[in-house]
Amino acid sequence: MAETLPERLVAALAAMEPAARASLADAMEAWVARAGLGDVPPSMFGEGPERSGGGARIP
Repeated sequence: MAETLPERLVAALAAMEPAARASLADAMEAWVARAGLGDVPPSMFGEGPERSGGGARIP
């Protein structure tokens, strides 16, 4: 059976060098902050607002 998209993303992240993962994390945190979304609860892949407590909605 083929891997799901989340499985492929997790595997690719795990295969990255630690410094590259740290750089990616820093860049993503800056991106989210710049977008003004730092206080928006995250949701999981395919999870709708009914399961995530509304995390997908922007206040």
